[in-house]
Amino acid sequence: MKTISTLLEFNEVIQNEYVILKFSAEWCGPCKRIQPAFEKLSNDEKYNNITFVYVDVDESREICETCDVSAMPTFILFKNGNEISRLEGGNETKLINMLNSC
Repeated sequence: MKTISTLLEFNEVIQNEYVILKFSAEWCGPCKRIQPAFEKLSNDEKYNNITFVYVDVDESREICETCDVSAMPTFILFKNGNEISRLEGGNETKLINMLNSC
């Protein structure tokens, strides 16, 4: 899993074929609860075609504004630079369904 904090890094990483960004914060309870599942999915060979990226909302305001993130956690799936799916909240089943669409 990769961590990014600048708009330059964001613009580069979303150019990959499939990228899932997790927007969260250290102090966010739901974010902490879904983090182990997100890490496990990032290491699952089934999803090795997807780049998993962590964005700390407190460290990355420009990225949050660009992506219009207003809730945490928020997961955004990109394909070749374009947003194709978004999930707000820490629902593991919905997150898996999103990843299975790739």
